[in-house]
Amino acid sequence: MAAFSASARLERLEREIERAKNRYPEATLVGIADGAESNWKFLEKQTEEQILDFYHASGYLGALAEALHPNTVSKQKEWLTENCRELKHEKGKAGELLNLMKEVKEEKSHSKNLTEKLQAAITYYENHQHQMDYAEYLEKKYPIGSGVTEAACKTLVKQRLCSAIPNSNGINRDRKTLTYRKL
Repeated sequence: MAAFSASARLERLEREIERAKNRYPEATLVGIADGAESNWKFLEKQTEEQILDFYHASGYLGALAEALHPNTVSKQKEWLTENCRELKHEKGKAGELLNLMKEVKEEKSHSKNLTEKLQAAITYYENHQHQMDYAEYLEKKYPIGSGVTEAACKTLVKQRLCSAIPNSNGINRDRKTLTYRKL
């Protein structure tokens, strides 16, 4: 049995979304994803609100913490903790952080590596600031991360692969294992 093509997976997902819309017509459909452009093209057609996964957004703040507090890991961690909390709970914080990234990149001399990381963070925040209103999303009781779903998928795959009986190649090639790999 051949694996689903990318287009076949998207078609199947579209059918599932349509089924959910029909079953829960008053529900607000919210899409959560990382920064990949293909995710947003799909989600814009299928959902009413699109949210950038909080974990991915907060991950880009490490470069700014490093630039603000070079050589002081404890201060970097403290700054990250406080600013991740503010990003989650204060309206407009993503824009403030974006402006700070730009200022720090221009004002200070940084290594080439740190400058590249700052530029990547700036680009990411510029592209997704409109999907980072976490305080508003939380007020609306929307999820702001896809971690629970990702963990469930990871658990399912791990359970399926770990229950396989190794053969001479180390992997069970039975139909059950192959079926779950195609999800």
